[in-house]
Amino acid sequence: QKSFTAGMSVRGHGLLLLAIAAAVCPAFAARGRVPNGVVARPPTIPTTTVSTTTTTAPPMPAPITDAAHLLSLAEDFGYFYHTMPTVAFCPADVAEVAAVVTWARYNHKKLSIRGQGHSTKGQSQAVPGGAVLDTSCLNAVAVDPAAQTVTAQAGAQWNKVVLTAAAYGLRPYVVPDASMLSVGGSLSNGGAGSLSFVRGLLVDNALELVVVTGTGAIITCSPTVHADLFNAALGGQGQVAVIVSATFPLETDTATVSQLVYVFNDLADVLATLSAGPATFGFEGLTVTAFSNTAVGRTGIQPIIDGLLLAVPSLDYYFDEATVPTLYTVSALDLDGSYTGLGTPVVVPAFVNQTFIAYALQLEPSFASLRTSPPFLLYTPRANLHVIAPIDTPTEVAVVSGWVTGMMQLQTSMPLITIAFGALRRKPNIAAKSSTSPVFAFPESSQKAININVLVSTTLADVEADLSPWAVTTRIDAALTAAFASLRATLPSTKLYPWNLRPEDIAGYGWPTHYGSTYPALAEAKATYDPDNILGAGTKVFA
Repeated sequence: QKSFTAGMSVRGHGLLLLAIAAAVCPAFAARGRVPNGVVARPPTIPTTTVSTTTTTAPPMPAPITDAAHLLSLAEDFGYFYHTMPTVAFCPADVAEVAAVVTWARYNHKKLSIRGQGHSTKGQSQAVPGGAVLDTSCLNAVAVDPAAQTVTAQAGAQWNKVVLTAAAYGLRPYVVPDASMLSVGGSLSNGGAGSLSFVRGLLVDNALELVVVTGTGAIITCSPTVHADLFNAALGGQGQVAVIVSATFPLETDTATVSQLVYVFNDLADVLATLSAGPATFGFEGLTVTAFSNTAVGRTGIQPIIDGLLLAVPSLDYYFDEATVPTLYTVSALDLDGSYTGLGTPVVVPAFVNQTFIAYALQLEPSFASLRTSPPFLLYTPRANLHVIAPIDTPTEVAVVSGWVTGMMQLQTSMPLITIAFGALRRKPNIAAKSSTSPVFAFPESSQKAININVLVSTTLADVEADLSPWAVTTRIDAALTAAFASLRATLPSTKLYPWNLRPEDIAGYGWPTHYGSTYPALAEAKATYDPDNILGAGTKVFA
């Protein structure tokens, strides 16, 4: 199987020099460095000035030995790369995380940090010869009702966060639409949901993090304490530290949450509405879905959610297949009944005056069915293009609209294509009440953007045609890469949401361009907190 490497160090003469240095300098030898494959004695965690430290060797968790568990770590959502880790751990607390990181550092093991494995290009898998830190055993969630905050460990899924908060009559400010994502994984990437258009991304709403750096140090950081580390961890692809837990604000939940659906024939009208800003209609959240009857073998109008076809009979009345090949629905989320509206909803409201749980967990049955039903196997592997494009000006709206329309037309030549949208705005971090700078890559100098996810999957027809899934997906991948390049040619500030296409594989893009003005801060934090470059191996940000 194909895979890729990320920063595997070359030894040879280097090891000889290390041995000579150790012989003449006991202080150097005391660092405990040993050749790859040799287990070092448990070292002490380096002493640094941090919020929480330990000076004795932490307990080392046992390696994962369950065959099914190990095989699952060699897969991800893309089903494109399959790399078995040489060893994997599932630490249960922060001390065990520190032990695994320290072990990896002193044994020269590149460490990939894994949440729910929602990457599509092996980013959450081990690099050859590397190890995996599986965060799924870190899944505790605790609510402080007096402070109205929730603290969730990195491996906890957002559905658990929502349900735990709901038991106290509270709800998070922002959650991802895919509620089965992990807290740590979503923060490492940025974290977007329907409410992000008004309330910002998950990285904008974090109050505090507990992390383990690449040196094995346990640090509590926030916008005001170790702010450089805090900002670099948020959207930093796991490059500077392992997120162990995160604290977020909560608000009182009420049974006044409604979701109303509006239908547009023209995407430009949708984007113009979003560009006008939330103040024009009073909703707290928006999502957009593209519906089409132009895909191969499809009749009627059906939305697709990650390969799962969902019939929507209520839309057929408004859909003339002969003249309107595509419709776009805007699902508007109103939390408190204060909206002014976009007009009368065309489709019967999804729900009215319910609690936040109904909204936050609405996609869960679809995803559960997708992952457990036999058709799931027919739509793998998958290639993705997930972009964040600016929509501040009429020109940007026109460019993005034309580009998406072109992507929709690919359904006549691609196996199976899904396009979903989400509107984004950057907000000051809620804890600091003033602007902070998580390194999440947002279009430079933009206030509003559209989050576009294009998912293309192989189908049974590809298998029956005796086409290699690898060859099919590679072909699709090349088309998506070209599509991204064409959008950036007109709107250079467009960014990837990098859980799919890898920036390092795209000519003229790359990680420095991806992060833009925040790249120097990330690079400085990397040098400070992960000087041996062992963390975030799969993403190859610092190869």
